[in-house]
Amino acid sequence: MGCTENGDNLSPMVSGVPSHTALARRSKLKTKNIYLVEVTDTFGGEANYSWVHRFKVHANTERGAMRKVSNRLMYGGGVRKDFDTGDMQRWVWRNACVCAFVEGYEDQAERMVVESL
Repeated sequence: MGCTENGDNLSPMVSGVPSHTALARRSKLKTKNIYLVEVTDTFGGEANYSWVHRFKVHANTERGAMRKVSNRLMYGGGVRKDFDTGDMQRWVWRNACVCAFVEGYEDQAERMVVESL
């Protein structure tokens, strides 16, 4: 059994073919989901929608998507998950009157104007 250099890492080879564990590991690392994140202001703790920013984010998890969005928008204090319905999550910033809704990106959302991160 030899190893072949593949980019940054070495993947084990059996007679010139990558092993199943190496293929599974590589496919797990490259698999990213697409999330639609809507960020809006709040009034009295409820979403107000007097302004809204929509982002299409490539990330492994909803938390990863919110990490990218919070780094981009730079509201202070970080974010925390407020509630989770299974299909959609609401995240709030600790030091701002702003919330975000995160859901899986679907084809019907193509009609909206969104910014990709």
